[in-house]
Amino acid sequence: TGNATINQNDAFTITVDGNVRTITLTDANPSLESIASSINAKAGDIVSATVVVNPANSQQTLFVESINTGLKNVISFADTVGTPLQSIGILTTGITPLIKTVVVAATDSSVSIDGITANSSSNQPSDIIKGVTLNFLKTTPLPHDNTTAVTISITPNTDNIISNIKAFTGKYNDIITLINAE
Repeated sequence: TGNATINQNDAFTITVDGNVRTITLTDANPSLESIASSINAKAGDIVSATVVVNPANSQQTLFVESINTGLKNVISFADTVGTPLQSIGILTTGITPLIKTVVVAATDSSVSIDGITANSSSNQPSDIIKGVTLNFLKTTPLPHDNTTAVTISITPNTDNIISNIKAFTGKYNDIITLINAE
């Protein structure tokens, strides 16, 4: 946030799930907007950067979030040339800079089905129940164990079956018409 000393050619890295992107600042007087733009241009496949302005005091804050969810997609930052991320308050100052503020910590989704717990980096896991994609929308913790009981009913996707049968029937009829025409 705020008034920082950042120089042209300062650089930093962003790492997500082992994917490292180096961002070199090319503007003579980099602003939070230009830094966000540089992040999105160089690392937009792994993170998204946005500048938010507080309407009460016009203070700008740079938010960087991982494109993908889950613990394996935790973001790490490192200043490599100069200290641009320390200067704008993303990293703490010191020998081993750490992320200063984490707005939402990365977590895996977790579900217990008949007493078996499964974790996923996705909120739409398709590998927990064979042939089923779950869609976790939210959690409402119960006071005694921080879990929520949910009843799931699984029904066949008959719309998909019907459209596939219609497509097959159409192709079959086309072949019969072609055979009868000869």
